[in-house]
Amino acid sequence: MMIAATTLCLALIASVPQDSRTLAPPETAAEGVRRVENRSLGCAFDLPADGEATVAGGTRNPQIRAIQRETNPPAWEIVVRRLELAPDPSAFGEGTARTPASVMDAFVRDADKGGLGLSALERREDLRFDGLPAARLTAELPHESGRTARFDWTFVQTGPSRFILVQYLADRDRWPEKTFAEVTASFEIKTETDLAIDSLNTVGFGKAILDRFDEDLLRKAVERLGDGVYFRLRGVESGTGREVELGYSRMVAMEAPRNAVVDTAAPNEAAGPESGLLVWVQVRILPPKPDAPFQDVDLRAWLSWDREEEWWTIRTTRRVRGSDASRTDAVTGIRPRPTPKDPRRWLQVISGGRESFEREDRVIDIPDLETYLSEAERLILPELLSLVDTDACEFSVYAWNEDRGLISLRREQWNPRGGTGSGELRSRPAQDSRPAIQQLGPDGVLQTRASPTDGGTGGVTWSRIDGKELRDLYLRKGIPFGG
Repeated sequence: MMIAATTLCLALIASVPQDSRTLAPPETAAEGVRRVENRSLGCAFDLPADGEATVAGGTRNPQIRAIQRETNPPAWEIVVRRLELAPDPSAFGEGTARTPASVMDAFVRDADKGGLGLSALERREDLRFDGLPAARLTAELPHESGRTARFDWTFVQTGPSRFILVQYLADRDRWPEKTFAEVTASFEIKTETDLAIDSLNTVGFGKAILDRFDEDLLRKAVERLGDGVYFRLRGVESGTGREVELGYSRMVAMEAPRNAVVDTAAPNEAAGPESGLLVWVQVRILPPKPDAPFQDVDLRAWLSWDREEEWWTIRTTRRVRGSDASRTDAVTGIRPRPTPKDPRRWLQVISGGRESFEREDRVIDIPDLETYLSEAERLILPELLSLVDTDACEFSVYAWNEDRGLISLRREQWNPRGGTGSGELRSRPAQDSRPAIQQLGPDGVLQTRASPTDGGTGGVTWSRIDGKELRDLYLRKGIPFGG
């Protein structure tokens, strides 16, 4: 078994490979307690009062990294990651199964190959960590600063060949014993079986929800959205806390033919044998400064009434006001109707720029339609859930994930407000993502949407607003509207 010794170096400089799309600060679990969780990892713990955390790595390499935030460099670090080990081909028969102790030994052997000067101080092979079999090694490593780093590595077994590594790191002479002990006591780790059952349950709930999505329900959503709704996009400037205008958006749902997706002209409502649900979203993203380009996003998602076929496209155009120069990039998704000759379901995703010859074309197999959410349905999911009139529930469905460029398992948490049509939907585009929080008004239409922290804006808030009120607001602020 090979475990890269560079893990130790990364730990010393307080760096863990991260997927910036899933970076997340801890969420509040109860009054006075901040709970950090990675659902793909199946792990959660209480964050120390002086700590901050990121959840990273996606479903293939899920991790949690927590650090002490009040000093630079941090006074302590906690890293939790998965160790999935391939079976040893030379091992056969009884007594060859992986154990926390054998994994620990292999880890140390591999670390020693790096010649880092690691000194093992204490080892325990008879531990229980959150009730699971575990082994722990305490080691020291000299640092170029003249100080000595201390590591506590705990190897926790969650399945036959599945292990969690919990790493505590701090200065040996300033070891925060009480902090790490409290974190250890708060740990909750799910076994491989627990994760499998949880996934089956939430996907089962998702299937039950999607069973209610039929032509009648989709048409009711079109009626509910009426002539469309406007949203004001705002953020909070990092460092200053100042509220900034980021842009605005308009969303419309209508009955239209499939070719409305590829047409660049404004779609028109039209019924007919080839018609289906069209959700059209336009977004104007304001430039961060007057001479910077602004962006227009045109998203059109079409779904046949029987849900068997979908087309969608996202066009992003960057231009400078007062100039004819522009650049347009587009991503198109096509899920064709299955045929007797080709009964499988797949999504073809084509991306490229109008001014470039570069083009990417991928074909992705999709799960059964009973657990798959189309792009059009994803855009109006809060309204659809309000119409389904279901109880509070948590469910998972597969859907296209634009940020990661793949079909991922979404996690949705729906909390209706009894009989009013309103409610709250917490949407995670992947199991380990921080949720976008969507609030519905009493009319069953999206009222606000708060996305997770992103870049320097501290997250984006979408607030529903009357179109005339939005125009008047922008004019008062000296911000051009339209054009």
